[in-house]
This record gives sequence, C-alpha cells and structure tokens, in this order.
Amino acid sequence: MRYFVYSVQGVIKPGLNSSALWEGFISSPNETILFHGVAVFLTGFIIYRGVKGGLEAIAKITIPTLFISLIIAVIWAISQKGSSL
Repeated sequence: MRYFVYSVQGVIKPGLNSSALWEGFISSPNETILFHGVAVFLTGFIIYRGVKGGLEAIAKITIPTLFISLIIAVIWAISQKGSSL
C-alpha cells in the first residue's frame, strides 16, 4: 500500500535507492501500523460484503483496470528506442 502511495506522490523515480526507501518506511512504526491497518480494513470490508457484494464488485473494477494497464505497458514497451516487433 505504501509503495502505491509513493508512486502516486511521484516519489518513485528511475535511479531511486529502494533500500533507503524501505528502511525509511520500516523505521517508522506509526506509518507501518497505519498502512497495515488500512490493508486489513479493506480486506475485512471486502470479505464482510461476501463474494457477490465484495469480491465480484472489486473484480469488476480491478480486472479491466489490470487489462488496460497491460495494454498501456505493451504500447509503451513497443514505442521504446531499440524495440522491434
């Protein structure tokens, strides 16, 4: 969850020292507990809603998003310098 927040904030960039980023994250117990709590809450909420109301509802959003992300990644990879079909 924290890496998602980092990427949305623009912290993750090429050449970033990921070890330092991870060490900074785990050295803050409050931040670690907060993101763990958010993940547990979201998982619990989905399970509470059940298969139809929770899992299917999330899958209707995440599966198309994943597919669109895959298409974007393929287009990006093909358009890079040195790529060939």
